[in-house]
Amino acid sequence: MRKPALWVTALILLVSACVPAFASTGDRVLMHESRLADTETMWVEDVLPCGNGLYLIVNDLKERKIIRYTDIQAEPEEYVQENEKMPGEAAEGEQSSITLTETWFVRGEELYAVTNTTTYGKENPETELDVKHVRLENGKVILDESDLPDVDLSGLIMEEEDHTYTKEIRHKFTTDDKLFLHVYCDSPDELLVIDLQDGTCMSIELDGDINEMTAGPEGSVLITRSEWTDDSTVKVRINRLDPADRSETELAELDGLSFTRIAPNYSAEKDTLYYYNTGELWAMPHFDAAQAETVNDCPDNGIGTLLLPNGFVVIWTYDTVLVRNTDPALRSSVTLHVMEFADGAAVTEALYDMNNTRGDISVAEHNGDWNNKQEVLQAMLNRDSNTDIYVYKYDSTEFSALRKRNYLPDLSSGAGIAASTERLYPFLQEAVKQNGSIIGVPVSISGETLGIHMEQWKKTGGTEEELPKTWNQFFDWLESLPERLEGQDVYLAPWQDRVSFRADILEIMLDQYEVQMERKGETDYSFASPELCGLVQRLNNLDYDALKIAEPQDEEESEQEEYIDEEYDHDPLLETYTAVTLNGEPDYVPLALSFSENEEPVVPISVSIAFMNPYSEHPRETMDFLACVAENLNVYDAAAAYSDRTVPMHRPGYENDRKSIQDMMDELNKALQDEEGENRVVLEEKLSEAEEDMENNERYGWIISPTEVERYQKWQRYFRVRGYSFLNVLFEEDGAGDEEEGTYEKLFYSEESAALSPEELLGMLDQKVRMIRMESN
Repeated sequence: MRKPALWVTALILLVSACVPAFASTGDRVLMHESRLADTETMWVEDVLPCGNGLYLIVNDLKERKIIRYTDIQAEPEEYVQENEKMPGEAAEGEQSSITLTETWFVRGEELYAVTNTTTYGKENPETELDVKHVRLENGKVILDESDLPDVDLSGLIMEEEDHTYTKEIRHKFTTDDKLFLHVYCDSPDELLVIDLQDGTCMSIELDGDINEMTAGPEGSVLITRSEWTDDSTVKVRINRLDPADRSETELAELDGLSFTRIAPNYSAEKDTLYYYNTGELWAMPHFDAAQAETVNDCPDNGIGTLLLPNGFVVIWTYDTVLVRNTDPALRSSVTLHVMEFADGAAVTEALYDMNNTRGDISVAEHNGDWNNKQEVLQAMLNRDSNTDIYVYKYDSTEFSALRKRNYLPDLSSGAGIAASTERLYPFLQEAVKQNGSIIGVPVSISGETLGIHMEQWKKTGGTEEELPKTWNQFFDWLESLPERLEGQDVYLAPWQDRVSFRADILEIMLDQYEVQMERKGETDYSFASPELCGLVQRLNNLDYDALKIAEPQDEEESEQEEYIDEEYDHDPLLETYTAVTLNGEPDYVPLALSFSENEEPVVPISVSIAFMNPYSEHPRETMDFLACVAENLNVYDAAAAYSDRTVPMHRPGYENDRKSIQDMMDELNKALQDEEGENRVVLEEKLSEAEEDMENNERYGWIISPTEVERYQKWQRYFRVRGYSFLNVLFEEDGAGDEEEGTYEKLFYSEESAALSPEELLGMLDQKVRMIRMESN
């Protein structure tokens, strides 16, 4: 069982108000916060039109700001909203209220806010919605009385027995003098059409699940609905809803998509629908899917989109706002296409980075069809140049086949690639080079093995020096644990049953064995070797009752059981999946186990790799982009990859938290000098809590701690990037359907597995491996 991370941290912030042009004329990134370290120090609440410009509603965790662009190429104006009114503690019989901004909308070029005032102090809280005119001046957001007629917003309020609340607004837009609000409630969804001339509101019940909604032709509303098809692609239907008679008409259907959201925007002037599809912005004239063409790259389908009068499309997510030209004639002369069958976060960040500095290159990022991962092999045979860069797992069958057949071109002439490769740790340099040539760029790095919770281990009197070094010593250690844990408040694996516990250890052992054989250069090895059979026998012979590892339960029993035993409140002494790279849990020390005392341990490392299509028509630009990818690894992958990234890093909030806690401790210590009796006891308890907070901040306030850096430096010599894996091939072919138990379950996650002798169990693997070897020859 994988234990959730204790915290998610933040590091890299890249927020820009004015950056160089993108690859298509007029393209800009107005705001972007890098996702490379799971950062979240700001978010985009809303984006609204302002003539040929925009209003950005942004929250930076401290205050809300409205950033106005009078034109998308203009410099922005920034306005701060004063702290919204918050309720105080109302005494009995008194009232207090909280006023928050519920949503924003535009009429013409004027900005309005819908405010939500909840009044407390009565028997039941009361909610009142109101419309305010937004005035922006002297750097401040000012809410004035609205010049609109009284607007009926009652359709936004849901009343329950003892309280009221506002419904979720999923989509909104204005056309002429009407405000359209798609609201989510219990069932069904509703479309509220508010007339801003007389304030009246019409409610339309909507059928089925609505994906997206936007303004359509002649005052209509466009609605998209989607469904997954049997071939694991998405079909999206685009319907026209006429608010006057509430009728729906299907206008178009898009097949074979990768996402359920297409970010639709309709241009009445051109009678064209603009939409997103796998890394690109498309244009569909007259709702004729056969005439659809790509007009620009687009790295995200966003959470909201907007078509400006000048023909630019705005796409935004919670951390990014970008502008895209819709004129294909103004697109870059060079467009690189990236096809991903593995983690591509670094590719996405490189796309932003590259486009900000190279206006001559457009990059379209596509998600590969996981049911057809072998398409790269056929593409190579056909000398297909449509895709410039592929991203695959290093141990995939496809990448292994390309390496074996020497299809991968030499990237050594790329100065940026060569420089970044020289900085890699030796185990990665070995992986990305073939016969001295650089064949790819690592984009993600991970590895897992068994780990020991050191605090729990120290409770038993254990030390790090006592931990096992070989697999046989590991089983010696497990066999000795029942006596050692007797009377201790320490539990080996309280969250696992014995089937999953055994399966996890077996899988890790086989993984390491396979990589060990690869390191030795063995090509015709068997899993049913005497040494591995002996280790599996020891795994089977463990006294699981004495180790207090539970019997497996069926789903019904598991759902009904109430976990009240005290051991469930404890961290496991042994974690079966502990990260060996730099994004693990600081409490666990990975175990590096060898198969004999005469050889070093080996720890399998999984890598996703980006490489160039040898038939790309843009090799120089492709290598430039791959060099950019190498510089955009997330903070953990970069530290795991580059030997010069050895400086520990605190999380961004560490210093502020440390100061706040220290100030609190100083105040409490000062107050304790004059307090006695019960008040002193309360203050001492608060001081103790603050000291614990300080200890946790010092311990967990790291993105990458000094201990992790030191441990990684010691460990990386044991790492080996996993190449072709028989185990992966077998498990990818796992099972024929939901009703049939697959190879993986039969060999690992079943009680019957433990009843087989090691020779039988591993012999089943060897039988399948022999078939694979025969087919490959």
